[in-house]
Amino acid sequence: MKNVVTRIEVKGMMCSNCERHVREAVEKAAETVSVTADRTRNEVVIESAEPVDAEKVKASIREAGFEVE
Repeated sequence: MKNVVTRIEVKGMMCSNCERHVREAVEKAAETVSVTADRTRNEVVIESAEPVDAEKVKASIREAGFEVE
């Protein structure tokens, strides 16, 4: 079965530490296969076996102090 890929625009990541905080926020909110936060592209790419609850993930990212679209 192919994994589901979800992309979310995230603003405010300035360094690798910020990327780690976003990654941890996503992992806290959803069951994931992999999470890649990229400050140069202002996005987080989530790979999961099942579709993630995007609103729950966005709320977790906001709680970590970042803006999401």
